[in-house]
Amino acid sequence: MRESLKGVGEVSIYPAEIRGRIWYRVRLGPYRERLEARKVLARAVEAGARGAAIIRN
Repeated sequence: MRESLKGVGEVSIYPAEIRGRIWYRVRLGPYRERLEARKVLARAVEAGARGAAIIRN
């Protein structure tokens, strides 16, 4: 996934074990504009990030 999101800014991937299975949290950004975040979200979904969402800090 990191390779398919190349060029979208900072990408951090964190493994987490949940109920005996390994899941990966993928964090992208930060982005100044919501439109930019939405475009990156669309790319993440295309790359296979099911359940991806924009979270505002």
